[in-house]
Amino acid sequence: MFRMRTMARLGMLWVSFFTVGCASTMELTPRVHDFTPVFLEFWANNRSRGLDDQISHFKAEVGAAFPAFYDFKIEKWRRQGKDPGQEIGKELGAFPSIESRFATKARVISSEIASALKSFRSTFDDFRTDFDIYVVHSLGEMDGGARRINGELVFIFGVDGIVKYHHGQSDVPFYHHELFHFYHSQHAFSGGSLWRALWGEGLATLVSDELNPGATPQDMMLDMPVGLVAACEGRLPELWSEMRRDLLSESEDVYEKWFLLSSTDRVVPRRAGYYLGYLIAKELRADRSLKELARLQGPELLSLIESATDRLRTKP
Repeated sequence: MFRMRTMARLGMLWVSFFTVGCASTMELTPRVHDFTPVFLEFWANNRSRGLDDQISHFKAEVGAAFPAFYDFKIEKWRRQGKDPGQEIGKELGAFPSIESRFATKARVISSEIASALKSFRSTFDDFRTDFDIYVVHSLGEMDGGARRINGELVFIFGVDGIVKYHHGQSDVPFYHHELFHFYHSQHAFSGGSLWRALWGEGLATLVSDELNPGATPQDMMLDMPVGLVAACEGRLPELWSEMRRDLLSESEDVYEKWFLLSSTDRVVPRRAGYYLGYLIAKELRADRSLKELARLQGPELLSLIESATDRLRTKP
């Protein structure tokens, strides 16, 4: 595990506070803690060292800057039976292939988040913004989203994941998607069963669409893997039937089948749950506002999802 230590130069940690105008006051938006300068300084000072030295300096310099996250990542590797040192080495070994894109995104991501937040709040004006966002090299963990670390829900953007997996023209729809998840959680929505995951991801995708007119499937992360929408459209009746059978499942394997790139299912395209959830959200959007959709809960919501699934399954 990484241990906290006093940092010699506090300037290595950037904490950005953005403000947006309100009717008569200035309101503090989420506190953005950007750790990418720490990583880039580590890399500049250690790129020519041997891998063992790089790993040691990474732990002492980058890991110590945000131990809660990196301890979480190390423990996750251990639970998977992997050696954390080897895994860190793999990520550092792969960094030169993304270094330029990582540095470019690191320079602009805080301002992009601030801009996305402002446009998000134009629709969701009741969004409670007193929380923290952390920007990191995530060691391959994520492009963005929430993780529960030491019992606390933490909002993280992984710049390494963003530059590896995002191929659209804009990341603003992605930021809106992730901000919506946090907003949704403020209205007591949480996961657990497949229908909840379907609704959470589908509605977040719809929000990213509506807040960004003209957004492409690539912008909305509906083209990962490439051709996802076409793969789903080619077998929608079959997929709706499969989804209807799985709706109440709480199995991790069933979740993987519908939402993870690691799925090996022969019927359901990888990450098909995002697209089917998006179609369900569009179906229910016809007579409800986005804010009303965000407040749907429990048995009422499940009944609406079941009815929408049945209608979509029988559409020509």
